[in-house]
Amino acid sequence: MSGDDIDELRRQLRTAQEHSLEDRRQREAAEGRALEERRRREAEERERRLTLADYLHSCHTSDELPE
Repeated sequence: MSGDDIDELRRQLRTAQEHSLEDRRQREAAEGRALEERRRREAEERERRLTLADYLHSCHTSDELPE
């Protein structure tokens, strides 16, 4: 194997490693976005449940039903 062949193999390896690193960064970014979206939906669901619980509590403790 000549020196040029070895240099070419090293270049190919470096390129493959850079692509692998970029793929990993993109995957981690996508996972981070998915996690944030899940947290946002969970927070919205908690808020909805608290609002419903407050409404039901006010119905239970009031002689009149809210409109």
